[in-house]
Amino acid sequence: LLCLPCPWQTYGTLNERCLALVAHEIVKIIDSCHRHNVVHGDVKPANFCLVDEHRHPYCSSDAALLRTPWLKAIDFGCSQIHSSVVRLSKRSGTPVYMVSTSC
Repeated sequence: LLCLPCPWQTYGTLNERCLALVAHEIVKIIDSCHRHNVVHGDVKPANFCLVDEHRHPYCSSDAALLRTPWLKAIDFGCSQIHSSVVRLSKRSGTPVYMVSTSC
């Protein structure tokens, strides 16, 4: 698996279309985690990997990317199981990516 920032080092800055596809895929992954009562706890570019180095916004059609997953979340070391009756037990994550009120 290649980490998310790797293709951008080869192809350059993300244009608006590519950025929208990346954001869409990340939101789908986080939504799936939340539907399974998992809070990732450390959402940042380095914690997403390409499923296939030839499937990303610079190499694939929008339709192909929207049809099947092409990113995977990794590093669930800061994750927590969420329950509607119990508050999250800890604040965790990479400080530079955390909301300032969480630090």
